[in-house]
Amino acid sequence: MSSVVAHKTKILLTTENYVTWLIPMEAKLHKLRTLDVVTRKTSPPPDELAKDKTNYIQLNEDVYAEIFDCLDPEVINLVSTTMPTSDLFNGYALWQLLRNKYAGTDLTARSVALDLFLNVKYNSVNKFITDMCTANQKLALAGLHLDNVERKTVS
Repeated sequence: MSSVVAHKTKILLTTENYVTWLIPMEAKLHKLRTLDVVTRKTSPPPDELAKDKTNYIQLNEDVYAEIFDCLDPEVINLVSTTMPTSDLFNGYALWQLLRNKYAGTDLTARSVALDLFLNVKYNSVNKFITDMCTANQKLALAGLHLDNVERKTVS
């Protein structure tokens, strides 16, 4: 008789791996039907719809727990010192805090992403390709979308 053992691995968010963490986290939240809560594709229902509002609040609290479960201790420290107590168990607020801290849409994040893209060093083919993909993802997350002509000009 044979048996199959399945292991689930989770990637913890550290200060260095937001891009790597984001994709499986979004997939996990999509599977749990909570991704729309943190991205606000589903907005909170009005107070008049008490049952829907209660369900939405429960989903928001559940997504907070799911995200928090995938955080490195250093990131947990950041969250505990940065997030207001009024946002405790608010999945949307936690998602926005992490997104703003590690992906960013401000000028600094764009500058850092562009600097990373422009300063990728060649050591080996595999490392170079991995570093370029990471740099490209950081550009996209920072809101810089270079078309092929711009990429060739910058390179």
